[in-house]
Amino acid sequence: MSQPKAPKAATTSAADLDAALVVGTLSSDPVWRELPSGTTMCTLEVTTRSGEGHARSVPIVQFDPPRRLDRLAKGDRVVVAGAVVRRFFRTGGATVSRTEVTATWVKRETSASRRELVRWGTDHLANTADPG
Repeated sequence: MSQPKAPKAATTSAADLDAALVVGTLSSDPVWRELPSGTTMCTLEVTTRSGEGHARSVPIVQFDPPRRLDRLAKGDRVVVAGAVVRRFFRTGGATVSRTEVTATWVKRETSASRRELVRWGTDHLANTADPG
């Protein structure tokens, strides 16, 4: 199986980094939409829990995702790699925004997918080492 390609980290200096690593449980089934541009978008809501049990909901979006996301369902454990993005779009005649993780890849949680997530994060950190 081929490994997903990590995108080049968007940087403005060697110390900038926008990388999100999320491991959690889908709180609802994936939602698929076709945008007016023809782009397919899949949204996921992932719940993470702190060591104290506090829950956080993390909105995830992936554009033109692989069809294998169809096999995910509420309650599945997933790992996600991507970037935090504030998106602006028009709906109902108004411009609105949403802050979410734009996923580079989403996979069902396994020990292998967790290792891949750590490698992805490590690669991004290594590519943004502070030159100072």
